Amino acid sequence: MSMKNDHGHRRSSRILPALSVLMALLPFALFTACMSMPSADQTMEEIAWEIADQVEERPQTFRGKTIAVYYFTEAGRESSISDYLIDTLTSKIAQVAGEENLDVQIVSRQNLDRILKELEFQLSALADENRQVEIGKQLGADMIITGTIQPIETDYRINAQLIELETGTILDAYVYEFWMD
Repeated sequence: MSMKNDHGHRRSSRILPALSVLMALLPFALFTACMSMPSADQTMEEIAWEIADQVEERPQTFRGKTIAVYYFTEAGRESSISDYLIDTLTSKIAQVAGEENLDVQIVSRQNLDRILKELEFQLSALADENRQVEIGKQLGADMIITGTIQPIETDYRINAQLIELETGTILDAYVYEFWMD
């Protein structure tokens, strides 16, 4: 009987230190996991730099062109974070374009809202590709950035596309996961 107690005692004496180490590492692991997922701001900046790279790599495609950032949808409707994404991405692209002296123009959010009001679009029409082209042309844009947002547990996945309006060609696509601050 005393052998079992000794054996059990020895086993628990090994388990307790292991549990202590795991408990000590748990906050670090959670912190690291959260820090590996970029914030929405970081993601928008990354997309802006990717667009800047495209402009520099293909100047004949982008030189003198106007880009509009369009609504992002979630399950076929305007996403609750669409306004945030439009404003942030527009600002980040304009900032990067200015820093890099890129020959592109960015259409302001106010122009997008004005055109939508004039055309009296319903939110359900936002995802319609033909409507996106029509709005882009009304804005005087050559290209639009639009896409979808998908909630993933406590995070989001953005699937954004840079579309040339004249041809409907997707010039580039960006898929990122991020967390909201």
